[in-house]
Amino acid sequence: MYYRNLQETAHRLYLDRLQFQKMSEKDNLTGAFNRGEGERILQNLINQNRAEVGVILLDIDNFKRLNDNFGHLIGDRVLQEITQTCEAHLRKHDILIRWGGEEFLVVVTEEDQTELKELAERLRIAIANHQISVVGKVTASFGIASHQPQVSLSRLFKRADEALYRAKRQGCNQVVIAENF
Repeated sequence: MYYRNLQETAHRLYLDRLQFQKMSEKDNLTGAFNRGEGERILQNLINQNRAEVGVILLDIDNFKRLNDNFGHLIGDRVLQEITQTCEAHLRKHDILIRWGGEEFLVVVTEEDQTELKELAERLRIAIANHQISVVGKVTASFGIASHQPQVSLSRLFKRADEALYRAKRQGCNQVVIAENF
């Protein structure tokens, strides 16, 4: 009896640990990886000297206005549906991260810049064509950057962010490739 109770307790502790680990890695609202875990994953890929690592940074266009017009619960629903739409169009080895607010980062390996842009374009079209109840259609802008040897992770993010803001300035709902250095 004692041994069985001990086994049950150990099993519950194991399941609790798995649950806590998942909670520490995942965004509660969307189920995508959270930023901290995403940075860890990306840094590990870079440390492994993966030949091709790229990022796609996407930001939902006019999200503040959407929240103001429809409320935060509907805004949350939009974030969840954008997550589901992206996950449906990503490959098994692509990694979706909720980067913050209405921004998401996709980490892509084994692809060159042309393939990275094609994936971002597929995501852009999928999001723009997705009908969200109450809201209708939303769009997103994309900045993409490929990791270059001897360049820091923060520089990779900065390049993707600059490309994203160029997409916003150029009218939103488009993909822009980061300039080198």
